[in-house]
Amino acid sequence: MTGATSPHHGMNAAGVRSRSGLFLAAIRALIACLFTLWLWIAPPHAVLGGTQPAFLFEGYLVFAMVMLAIAWRSWWFEFRLGGLAFFIDALTMLIGLAATEAVTFDFFSAFLTFYAFLTLTSLARWSRRNAMLAAVGLALCFLVAGLAVDWAGVPIDTTKFLRRLSTLGVLSLLLAWFVQGRQRPALPRPDPADSLPGNAGDDAVLPAQVLAYAMGLCQAQGGLLAWAAAAEPHPRVHAAGSAARPAAIPPLPPPQATPMLFDRARGRALCLTASGRLVARSHPDWPALVMAGTEDEGLSIPLSGRTGRGQLVLYGMPGLNADDLVLAQALAREVAAALDDEEARALAREVAMARLRGQIATDLHDSVVQTLAGARFRLEALRLDQGENPATPASHAIAEICESIAGEQDHVRAIIAQLRHGQILPGQRDIHAEIAALARQLSRHWHVAISPTPAPAPLPVSTALVYECQHLVREGVANAVRHGQARTITIDLAERDGALCLAISDDGQGFAGPPPHALPASLATRAAALGGSFALETRAGHTCLLFTLPLDLS
Repeated sequence: MTGATSPHHGMNAAGVRSRSGLFLAAIRALIACLFTLWLWIAPPHAVLGGTQPAFLFEGYLVFAMVMLAIAWRSWWFEFRLGGLAFFIDALTMLIGLAATEAVTFDFFSAFLTFYAFLTLTSLARWSRRNAMLAAVGLALCFLVAGLAVDWAGVPIDTTKFLRRLSTLGVLSLLLAWFVQGRQRPALPRPDPADSLPGNAGDDAVLPAQVLAYAMGLCQAQGGLLAWAAAAEPHPRVHAAGSAARPAAIPPLPPPQATPMLFDRARGRALCLTASGRLVARSHPDWPALVMAGTEDEGLSIPLSGRTGRGQLVLYGMPGLNADDLVLAQALAREVAAALDDEEARALAREVAMARLRGQIATDLHDSVVQTLAGARFRLEALRLDQGENPATPASHAIAEICESIAGEQDHVRAIIAQLRHGQILPGQRDIHAEIAALARQLSRHWHVAISPTPAPAPLPVSTALVYECQHLVREGVANAVRHGQARTITIDLAERDGALCLAISDDGQGFAGPPPHALPASLATRAAALGGSFALETRAGHTCLLFTLPLDLS
């Protein structure tokens, strides 16, 4: 299955995905550039040591540009170097506070931006608890910087110093409160409307739509979706975009699996634990669906719902970064909820269909079967009225009609049983033997010669396929006799290239009018519903209906 991303959801992708690591790296570079400029244009008395702190921030600017390039190119190194970068950021702020005497002079306003940057960096990278610890550490840096200025002999206004220290504390609380909202991204719900009318009962429709929905939100170029309902032993796998469906069905990850950014070629993975902590792992145990894919880098999302579980793997996401793991949590909830809702709708449809099948079975029994039984009873009475000689032509004809009616009664009763069970009975049968028996019955009923091609060996197929082929043969023979006045009919069955080929040939008048001829609608519809094909060859004195059906109707 291939498909493009949904345009509707693709429009929302820019607002759903974020790259906080790249954004903060760009802000770091901007702060370093501005501080370098401010220190070079500041009056000499505003900075301890003259222009030496400016050299510090020039070095910091070089570091910031390197980190910006890393954040642009590699989500792995951006995360692994995050702790070291934060330490260098905090150390630079501490030295800058002391060197510029910002704890007591007017340069403090510039460092508010630096402090906000460090607080946002800690909140974007760590849990709330660790981020608050980092905020306390930054406040202590401000205190240490004040003590350093005091030891340098610069008088400190204690009231102003405490006011600025408390301002930093309040700023930390405000930033922590609002930034936590990024961990709960609001996603548009997948629209299930398209899965109901016209597509009900097609198990592939909604998973394909859900996969397109996820690809659209994440700007992915390809994706794999595996989902197994609670009663299913194996998942159903769907592919879209640049992803190819695996040849073998991979097992699902364990229930405790977590979202993961992966780079198989380099053996790198970044996981978001259940507690919200980011963990980098080298050469982890890759999920089976990740290993089954053809691409090395992407996002793996485990799915867990009320009615089943599964896995979603997305490839070709531009700007892959740690924020996508937060998005993955929300996406997993939406995808699982959509699949759960479809399972509930499918159950409701199945209940309604079971009631309808039961009603149809009852109607068939009360009308068709009883009518056939009455007709057979009347014919038997007529035959007995012929007297004691059963060899008369009329008695012989009546006996044949009664036998045909009995066969049709058995056939209708089989349909009633199948309707009440809700499915064709399981198992396999030799289709050559079944069609041969049907041919004998139809030959007696229509008074034509029907010859199945001799079979070199038995051909066991599913009972469902036997049932469908019987319907095709019944209608094909009836059309040949009623419309083509055929007297001889040949039925050929063969397995070719993993498919069943059924050919029904007759010596009738053929189709009227010049070619191309329209295919019989009921036969074409039945063949298409089975996932097969139907071709027609016709001329005066010869007509052939050729059906090619899959051996596996599941």
